[in-house]
This record gives sequence, C-alpha cells and structure tokens, in this order.
Amino acid sequence: MNYGELMAYNLADYYEKKLGDVRLEYDGKFFSQFTELELKTIYIKCISTFRFYPTIAELTELLQPKEDSKDQANEMTGSILQAVRDYGRHQALKVKMLLGPIAWFAIESFGGWDVICNVPEDQLATSRAQLRDMCKSALTIKSRVAIKDNLLEYQKHGMRKLGFCQATNYIENKGE
Repeated sequence: MNYGELMAYNLADYYEKKLGDVRLEYDGKFFSQFTELELKTIYIKCISTFRFYPTIAELTELLQPKEDSKDQANEMTGSILQAVRDYGRHQALKVKMLLGPIAWFAIESFGGWDVICNVPEDQLATSRAQLRDMCKSALTIKSRVAIKDNLLEYQKHGMRKLGFCQATNYIENKGE
C-alpha cells in the first residue's frame, strides 16, 4: 500500500466510511501525487473542513487557493489585451499559438478574436471585466481537467450529462 492509498484509508477510517476497492484505488491515485508532508497537511485540512468523507472534486477545491484563479484570470486578461495591441486582428493564428488553449477558449467564449479586436474604446472597461470572467471560467475548467482522470466512471457520465466534457475536451485538445 502506497502513501496515497494509506491516506485514503486513514481518511475513510476517520469518517467511519467503508471504501470499496475501486474507490480506494482512485482516491489513492489522486493522493499519490503529493509528498508525505503535503498529505499530512491535507489530512488536517480535511478533518477541519468536511463533515463527511470528501469527494475528489471537493479535495481539489480545498487544495487550490481561490485567490490564485482570480490573479491568473487578471494576468491572462492582460496578456490577451496586450496581444490585441501587439498583433491586431489579422494574426489570430499566431496569437492562438502564443497564448495557448486556455486563453484561446476564453477568447472564443467571449465571441472570438475579431470581436475582441473590434471592441470600441468606450466599452473597453466593461469588455475587460467580461473577458476576465471568461478567463476565470476557463481556468476553473482547466483545474477540473486535472482531476478528470481520477473520477469514477459514473462521475464521468454525470459530467457528460451536464455538458462539462465539451469544454474540457476543447482544452485537452489544445483548442483544436
């Protein structure tokens, strides 16, 4: 039994929950990406935060600071607007390669590269706020992509029913 499985087992024991072999394997796989010291910290956070045995999605939310996504969204928005100034609307392919799939997903969610490039000066502040929200959404989807492999089949099925996989597949395939 590795540290990840041991962590899952200890958490289940704390919450008096019996885990099946498959769940133990998936949770163990999730926890195995952390060092022993990080696992101790996670354990303390879990028992002080959750009333019941947490899902992998809840653990991921707990482990990712909320402020980081806001800062990253602001930084990504700045990069997109800088690319508008530097490259203009005719070099969309170059910008797509430069910014990457997550930013490009936010750009397409906003309406596309042409729409961003043609925002009037008097609507720039509003558009920047909307673009920042699109970036934050794209970053949230990206963080969920990281846990997608650790989900059980019925959880993946539920995500597909909610339409979640369309966005995650877009980011996983690098915007293609």
